[in-house]
Amino acid sequence: MNSQVDERETVLPNHASKHYEFLSLFKGTVVIFDDEVNRADSAIHQVKNSLEKAGYYVACNVNEPSVESLEALYDVAFVICDYLFDSGGGSTADGDEDLEEDLDAMTFDPVEARYQGRQIESLRADRMAHFLCEAREMFIPVFVLTAKGDAEKELMEANPPISDPYVVSKSNDLTVEKIDTLLGDWCNRWPALFVYRQWLKGAIGARRRMLADMSKIDNDWAIDLWRLAQKDNDSEYGPSAHEFTEIMNRCFMNRFPYSVVDLTWLKDECDRRYKEEGEISNQFVEKILEGERFVELPLEDAASHFATGDLYRGRKEGEDEYLVNIRAQCDLARNDNPDLFLLKGKPGKYEQLIVPYPVVKDKALHFAHDEKSFDQNEIVGMLEAGRLSRNFSRHIKRLSRPPYLENGAVISRSNQCVVLFVAGEGYIDFDLRSLIVEQEAERNVIEVEEGNTKVRYEKIGRITSPYVTDLQHRFASYTVRTGLTPAPSGYFR
Repeated sequence: MNSQVDERETVLPNHASKHYEFLSLFKGTVVIFDDEVNRADSAIHQVKNSLEKAGYYVACNVNEPSVESLEALYDVAFVICDYLFDSGGGSTADGDEDLEEDLDAMTFDPVEARYQGRQIESLRADRMAHFLCEAREMFIPVFVLTAKGDAEKELMEANPPISDPYVVSKSNDLTVEKIDTLLGDWCNRWPALFVYRQWLKGAIGARRRMLADMSKIDNDWAIDLWRLAQKDNDSEYGPSAHEFTEIMNRCFMNRFPYSVVDLTWLKDECDRRYKEEGEISNQFVEKILEGERFVELPLEDAASHFATGDLYRGRKEGEDEYLVNIRAQCDLARNDNPDLFLLKGKPGKYEQLIVPYPVVKDKALHFAHDEKSFDQNEIVGMLEAGRLSRNFSRHIKRLSRPPYLENGAVISRSNQCVVLFVAGEGYIDFDLRSLIVEQEAERNVIEVEEGNTKVRYEKIGRITSPYVTDLQHRFASYTVRTGLTPAPSGYFR
C-alpha cells in the first residue's frame, strides 16, 4: 500500500486559467426537473445540450421533484428545476389546472383547495420550499426556473420559508456562462458550499486511490479483511464490524490530500460582515471548535461498542460531573464487557480561564476578571507598610495559578488536563489522580459509588483524537513521574 499522500492544493478561483471557474469545482452529474426538457425547441433543452458539450452528464426528469428523490441526488453537482410544471412556460392558470388534476391523490381535503386558488399556489410553493430546504441540508445547489413573477416571494412566504431562493427567469437565456456566474454568487453567499465542494473533490480522489491500492493486493480484499476481523472475535455486539470500519476509515484518511482552502476571494464579503455584524461571537467559536473535538452519539451507536474517549455525564449534589474512558482501543475492541479506565472531570466556563493582566485607569489598578480595583491610596499604603495586602496578593497569584489560557493553549498543573469546548461546556477539567476502574461496564450507563451515594453516569458522546490522546499522554506522564522531593518552602521566603 502507498504511504500517506502529501498533496497540497491551493483552492482559489483563477480567472486567468479557468474558463468556467466555479463549474470546474462542481463537476459531476447535473439533474434537470422540467417537463419541457425533451422538447428540442425549448430553452431548457438548449441548456442541457450546452452542459453536455461542457463535459457534464445531464440526467433529466419530466416529473415534479420530491423530497424522496433526494436520496438519489446526494452526490450531484447541482439541480435545475422548473417551478410550475405546466408545459406552457409560465401560464399560472394552466398550472392550476394541472394541480387540480392531482388533488385527489394528495393527503389534504381537495374541496377547500379547489375553491381557493391561492391555496393551490401555496401548496405548490410549500412542496418546492420543502424540497429546497432538504437539498440545502445536503449541500445541493438548486436553481428554480420560472416565468412566474412572484415565485420568489411565494417561496420566501412558504412553509418552510426559503430566505434566499435562487429563482431564475425563463425569459433570460440560461447559458453555461450564466450558470457559472450563479454558482459563484451562491458560493459568495454560502462559503460553506465552496469549502464542501473542495473537500468533496479531495474525498472522491482519496476514495478512488484507496480502492485502486487495495484492489492491487486482492480483488476480494474486502471480504478477506472482514473474515480476519470476524475470526478474531465473533461477538453478538459486532466489534469485528467496528474494527473493519476503523481500518477502512484509516485507509481513506491516509490518502486524503492536504488541501489549502483559500477564501481571500471573499474579502469583500468578509469586510461587509465585519462592518455589519462586528467581531465573531465567542459562542460561535465554541460551537465550531466543539464539532472538531467532540461528537454526540445516537443511542444505537453508543450501545454498539466501547471506544477510547467515551464521555459519560452524571449529576452529584446538583452539579454535573463527567467520566471519560482513556483505555486503549485495542483493549476494548475484542471484549464485550471490558474493564474501563475512567477519569473524573468537572466543567467550567471558558471565561474562568481568561485572566487578563491588570490595567491602569483613572489612577487605579483594575483587575478585569472580577472587576476589582486598587486605587492610588491603597497602593501607596502597601508601599509604606512594606508588604502587600492579603487581598492584593490573592489577585496577583490568580494571574499565574493554573489552569489558565496563554496564547490559546491551556496551562495546567501536572495533575490535571483541561479540554476546551466539550459537551456544551466551556471546558472540562479532568483530575489525573481520580482514576476509576469500572469492571464489566454496561455500554450506556455507569454507576459509581462515591461515599454513601451511587452516582449514575450516562454516555453522551465521545472526545475525539488528538484531544483524548493528549489526555492519555498526560495521565501516563503523571503516573510514571519520578516524584522529586520539593525544596523547603522556607527557602523561598
